[in-house]
Amino acid sequence: MIETAPTLPNELGMHRVAFSVDDLDEALATAARHGCHPLRGVATYEDAYRLTYVRGPSGIIVMLAQDLRAT
Repeated sequence: MIETAPTLPNELGMHRVAFSVDDLDEALATAARHGCHPLRGVATYEDAYRLTYVRGPSGIIVMLAQDLRAT
């Protein structure tokens, strides 16, 4: 991992990214081992997705979403 200063909102660069995960709890356990924890808990959106946000490398906001309809 390359450490850099966070990208400011008015600068070019990556500010946020989203990933679809098969198991949100497992993804959060992996993130926690690297020091990343949910910013505001875990939410369920319309019984279709469980999702949360963590702060990743260089301050990037990372959304993790699990499709609850995929079974």
